[in-house]
Amino acid sequence: MSVCIADTRGRDVTSAKRWSDETVFGQRAYFLFDKQPGELAVQNAREPDSGVYRCRVDFIVAQTRNSIVNLTIIERVRLLELTKQKQQNRWVYIPTER
Repeated sequence: MSVCIADTRGRDVTSAKRWSDETVFGQRAYFLFDKQPGELAVQNAREPDSGVYRCRVDFIVAQTRNSIVNLTIIERVRLLELTKQKQQNRWVYIPTER
């Protein structure tokens, strides 16, 4: 399944045809052609974006290249609530949004 495509067939990289799956990255993902090598950027990445992605680059003359990328997002905890479970006599950390 493709989540982001930048198609430059028959056009300059500045005019690449762009598409990104709305259910995955939507408009948050885009390709940076000016980087060497090129990069896929994801704005406002969040924990649900974590996962293993396959990157495929097709060339006109050279062989297609495939890479596996593991994207791990580590979010900063805004507030940490510490509670003690009486029956098991242990502390439990509960991240909360306040």
